[in-house]
Amino acid sequence: APDRRLQSNSSVRFLSPPNASATIHPGLVADTDSFPGDVDTDYRRLPIRTFRMWSYLGQYLADDCDWFMKADADSYVNLRAVSERLSCFDAREQYYFGVTHAVLPPTALQLPPLYFAHGGSGYLVSRGLMNEE
Repeated sequence: APDRRLQSNSSVRFLSPPNASATIHPGLVADTDSFPGDVDTDYRRLPIRTFRMWSYLGQYLADDCDWFMKADADSYVNLRAVSERLSCFDAREQYYFGVTHAVLPPTALQLPPLYFAHGGSGYLVSRGLMNEE
């Protein structure tokens, strides 16, 4: 199996829908978790799935990791470079690194813009931000 240790105390975990082990590379099965209620759905329901993922991570794993990254399955992530770059930051502080998009409602509705993280290119959240209440 590939060595996924990035620094002396770093590791990588993957999230996948339950019962999806047949589609996971055998070398990654031991590093893959799932969470209750997760289903592999179509693109239209991806925001709900992503919200459930962050809810689960915040509720059950927020203290287990210094950094959390969400990236699409077809994204290439240089894990060693990301790990080295993050070592410059204190994960106890509140950090969000990534692209932010906005939905601008029609002016007539007088609603504020809705800002959201864009997952395609990946984004990172520190433990400090995950623990924010």
